[in-house]
Parts: sequence; C-alpha cells; structure tokens
Amino acid sequence: MLLRAGYPGLVTRRPRLVASSGPLTVIGPTIGQVGTSAITLDLTGGSFVGNPLAANDILFIIRMSANTPTVGTVPPSGGWAEVSNSPQGVGTANTAGGVGINVYWKVADGSETTVSLGDSGDINYAVGIAIRNANTSSPINATAGDTHSSGSTSRTLPSVTTSVDGCMIIFFATHDADIGSGRWSAPTNANLTDFVEVFDSGTNIGTGGGCMITTARQATAGATGTTSFTSASTENSAHVVVAVRPA
Repeated sequence: MLLRAGYPGLVTRRPRLVASSGPLTVIGPTIGQVGTSAITLDLTGGSFVGNPLAANDILFIIRMSANTPTVGTVPPSGGWAEVSNSPQGVGTANTAGGVGINVYWKVADGSETTVSLGDSGDINYAVGIAIRNANTSSPINATAGDTHSSGSTSRTLPSVTTSVDGCMIIFFATHDADIGSGRWSAPTNANLTDFVEVFDSGTNIGTGGGCMITTARQATAGATGTTSFTSASTENSAHVVVAVRPA
C-alpha cells in the first residue's frame, strides 16, 4: 500500500511486518519523513508497521541527504551512534546528482518517542526499522559502504565478512532520483537467502531522492560476497551494508 504522508511528491511505502526464517526479525519500517529543513521521525512503538517496538530491539535510522551527510545533528542525540563505514556520499552537495547516506543505530530502551534529524541543507529523508532477537551487547558484526555514479542501472553493493553464523544482512541505500516511487529490485547473491524489501520509496521534494532497505540472511559466517540490485534508472546512489549478530 502506498500512502502520501503530507508532502507533495512524497510516496511512502508501508509494507507488512516481515520476518526472516530464524530468530532475527525485522520490525517496521516506520513512515518515512521528508522535507527541506529539519525533520522528526516518530519512533513510538505503534509507529512500526505490524508489531510494536520493544525494549532491546536494535534500532536503525537511514538518513538521505543531497551529499551533505555531515551537516546537521550527526548522529542525533539520545544515545544514537553512527555505524562504521557511514557516512557515504557522491556528487556535488545540494545539487542534482548529489546524494549522501547516514546509518545510525541504538538499543531500544522501550520508551522511544521521536528523534530530530537536523537540516542537512536541501533534502532530508529518513526512515527507521528495528531488529528483534539480536545480540544487545554487540549487535553489529560487520559493515561496509560505497557509492555508485551515474551510467548504469546495475548496482553492486559491497561484501561484508561476518564472524558468527546466522547474521541478518541489511542493505541500506539512498539515491538522487527526482521521483516519488521505489527504484530498486532483483537483489541477487548466491551466498544469501530470504531477501525481503523492507522499504523502497522516493520524493521529488528539493533535489529529490529516496531510501531503500532490504534484508537477507547468511547461514554460515564468512564473506558474503557482493550483492547486485537493479535500479529503475541510472541515478547516483550511496550504500551501507550492516551484518546484525543474533542473540
């Protein structure tokens, strides 16, 4: 189902709760928030699609900017930290073609309300998800990040090397396409299973752009190898890959 969330040109995809076949479970996403100034993301329990947020869930926020990922409150206050290999960015800041990504995380304490994301200078777009049944003392097992410049609809997201079996692999990506719809499809990696698109949407506000979140499962520790996606057009994009350790 596609819902318009109060901004012209914004289309936010709110899918059902999605869960992998093992103990690690995706909660959400939240409704995406977008604007040309500071935005506030609702993280109250009921804002997550399909299942309320709970204490000890591992929260993630993906934030898209026009390649100004160090402008604004980075990371936001309230116990948030930026994952390794974030931020990433490509193109000229605050112009068409400029796109940046930040990925923040924290362990939920069960009393989350909202989080303020400062103005990055042009477009600000964010969405949250949570992972249940992860290791709360060291939930992030591995990360990687890179960018893609225009010229091809093919996207190759980097490999991560895990040290424990049964990790959930989360692919976070942002793009600069000036259109209010999803862009990404056909994730492929023979070393991973259970691909689920959690969020994929965009906007034409400001310079335009959007966010994508896809999850997959890795049965056995080691290098995942690269993962390919297909984009609907040849826009620039920025990527962060996170491996979440099971409890």
